Amino acid sequence: MYLEVSAFNGRDDITKIQFNRDGQPVDFTAEGVTKIEAVAASKVVPAEYTGNVVSVKFGKLGIMPGIYMARIVIYTSTAPDGLVIAGPGKEVEIELSYNA
Repeated sequence: MYLEVSAFNGRDDITKIQFNRDGQPVDFTAEGVTKIEAVAASKVVPAEYTGNVVSVKFGKLGIMPGIYMARIVIYTSTAPDGLVIAGPGKEVEIELSYNA
C-alpha cells in the first residue's frame, strides 16, 4: 500500500495508518510493542497506537519543506533497536509531503 501524506510544519494534524497482516488487524499490544515512532529526514516523532491504528503528528518533525519517504518503527522487548514496519521496500510505503 502506498500512502501519500501531507504535513504542515508545527501543526497538530494527525495521520492515522491502519496495519493488517494476512488480512487481519495487527494488535500491537498483543505483540508486545512498547513504543512506536515516525521517522523522516533523520528526525523522529513519537506515535500513538490503538489496536492496529498508528496515529502520527508528522507536522512535529520540524524538517525542511520537501518530499520524504517516511518510516514507522516499532519497539518491543525482543527488538529494542526497533523494527521498520512501514517505509521504502515495505508492504506500507509513506510518501510525506512536508509543507511550511
